[in-house]
Amino acid sequence: MNKSITYYKGTPYPLGAYVEKNKYNFAVFAQHAEKVFLGLFSSNTSTPQEEYPLIRTGDIWHIALTGIPDHVTYAYRAEGPQNKKLL
Repeated sequence: MNKSITYYKGTPYPLGAYVEKNKYNFAVFAQHAEKVFLGLFSSNTSTPQEEYPLIRTGDIWHIALTGIPDHVTYAYRAEGPQNKKLL
């Protein structure tokens, strides 16, 4: 994975993933989550190459990244009460 990825607080809206001014913003609703992470995956891998903690604003979790290489996929991982995975 490219080590030139930089992360920022991002914004809670709009929900989903979108690009604005060369920043990829990710936002997801997770009301009962205690922690949410964004995992970045290289092609044909099932384990994230990088994982970033999201910031909570109300019930929305968000982060913005720059420097994401092409052909990277992502997934969210949430933890909640009693450390149960929620997503």
